[in-house]
Amino acid sequence: MSTTGKDECTDDAIGEGRPVARMYVWHDRLAYFAVDPVPLREFTIDTDQLIVCLSGSMHFYLEPIDKSNPEKQQPAITTRSVLLPAGTKVQPSHVDSSSAVIAICYLNTIGDDLDVLIPQMKVAFDGVYYQHRNEATLIEQLRWVRDERVSSESAYQVIKQLIFDGNTPTGRPKHSLDPRIIQVTDLIKSTVRENLSIEELAQRVHLSESRLTKLFRAQVGIPITRYRLSYRVFVGYVYLALGYSVTEAAMASGFSSTAHFSKCFTASIGIQPSAKLLKPPFVEV
Repeated sequence: MSTTGKDECTDDAIGEGRPVARMYVWHDRLAYFAVDPVPLREFTIDTDQLIVCLSGSMHFYLEPIDKSNPEKQQPAITTRSVLLPAGTKVQPSHVDSSSAVIAICYLNTIGDDLDVLIPQMKVAFDGVYYQHRNEATLIEQLRWVRDERVSSESAYQVIKQLIFDGNTPTGRPKHSLDPRIIQVTDLIKSTVRENLSIEELAQRVHLSESRLTKLFRAQVGIPITRYRLSYRVFVGYVYLALGYSVTEAAMASGFSSTAHFSKCFTASIGIQPSAKLLKPPFVEV
């Protein structure tokens, strides 16, 4: 999820009893719980995301907002939950989340999460889905996870239950992915500091580079280069939230320079990695 570059947190805001943003990191999913509104900026989704408003609402416009001619503006869709598949390009002229405090569930890219959630939501436009049929339950349970500061294991079980809710995938289950694609995703994660080339990854699974590129895109839904970069940014994100410096986070996530890491991080997350709100005490991991 992207935000404006404005850092709205101050040291004075972190006082006794004042809640802070929370991040849970698991092997296949990640969840972020905000405590303040997170306005959008233009960005492209790298990982399937379920976004739930813990307070306030989001507004979707079927056409770009035309402030110069408000009479021609289409009515907004108001919702408290939205599903954004990887590859979706979101523009602030279509989505307004400036008054919402949100929780973001970064879904399992090679799992069944997206397949299960899509039928439970309405279609807004261009692959954007909204208003989960059990929206009130989503809000209640995710707010409980944030406010009660539950354990990582308990939070994981809550989110998994909310995603599946007794449902099974309706389309081709992603757990039937080619074993070589699963091996490649595991390699990307286990060699993140090495930043293996596509050619090296292809050799490891005995495929040509072109064949791996096409197969990965067809099965995962995004280019392998985007998947690899988004995972490296994700690793850097976690290091920042743990209190490491930008330089340390860049090195840990396999970037050759802090400048390159900052550029990729900002393009993917929508905020500079040096922003205070990404680090303790403004966020807990």
